[in-house]
Amino acid sequence: MSDCPTLAATIDRVEVFRNQALVTRRARLDAPPAGRAALCVGGLPIKLLDDSVRVRVLDGRARVADLRVAWELAGRDRALRSASEEEVRRLTRQLEASRLSAARASAALQQLELLKPGRVSGTELPEGLAFKPLAPMPAWLRLAGWVRQESGALRSELLRLEQEARDLAEALEDARDRLARASDTEQAEQGAVRKAVHLSLDGCAAGAPLALELSYLVPGAAWVPEYELRVLEGKNEAELVLRALCAQRTGEDWTGAAFSFSTADLGRSTELPELDSWRIGRAQPRKPSGWRELPDTLGELFAAYRAGLAPLPPPEAIEPPALPPLPRLEVDGPATSG
Repeated sequence: MSDCPTLAATIDRVEVFRNQALVTRRARLDAPPAGRAALCVGGLPIKLLDDSVRVRVLDGRARVADLRVAWELAGRDRALRSASEEEVRRLTRQLEASRLSAARASAALQQLELLKPGRVSGTELPEGLAFKPLAPMPAWLRLAGWVRQESGALRSELLRLEQEARDLAEALEDARDRLARASDTEQAEQGAVRKAVHLSLDGCAAGAPLALELSYLVPGAAWVPEYELRVLEGKNEAELVLRALCAQRTGEDWTGAAFSFSTADLGRSTELPELDSWRIGRAQPRKPSGWRELPDTLGELFAAYRAGLAPLPPPEAIEPPALPPLPRLEVDGPATSG
């Protein structure tokens, strides 16, 4: 089935549960071959549960004869980064360039401030130089005017660069926030590995179009209810509005799909209990039950609980075994000293 045609299945409806979602897609085959047909539905998320895939034929007399889930290696037809990531990178580079230009303008302004001519009091100079002109006055005036002109231009440029840096910082923060809040669909599309469902249909009529419905479970989806009470001013009326807030990280884009929400937990067992049978004939012994009648007083109700909280009795004292006496060495006589 490697050369089978690939169908594009669009998401029709999504039913969101507590911690996963049931996604239903629809696909259409306009001109299937007569008899047995091999199809492939690709572009499915890699997080889907393989054993939850179901396929049925909506229009047509064909039936599904075989179904298997396989990995799909698709060619990359776009950049390695998403549009949101590229925007964050572009704004980051512009912000760094603007801050660098502002730092250079500030350093140039400090250098101009050092060239500004200053006044020196006559008391600070030697007596021989106190009343003599040190430099021509027109040159000092031209230098002061040039410094004033250049300083004003640099201050205007510095103010512009600082404002530009603030605007870029705000734009960068918004871009990062959009990237963080965006669905992971755009990031998932950058990957080349997806899942595909390979089908074999029997009983296809030549030229008769077929409509297929594909459903599967995918984790990474949840929803919470939100209540809003609206009270009409001046009237004794109120309206309670219930909304569902849905969040998902499945790698799919659910825009335009019909939504439904359920409080059920698909991971919980829903098997029916075993019911007792009624038999006519010889009486059967009753099955033991764990039901017990409630006691009359609270003391009797919590008697077992209090007994469990009581301290355990100390362990029994273990006496060490008695050891046999060791034989003593006998001496022939009292020791004498010569």
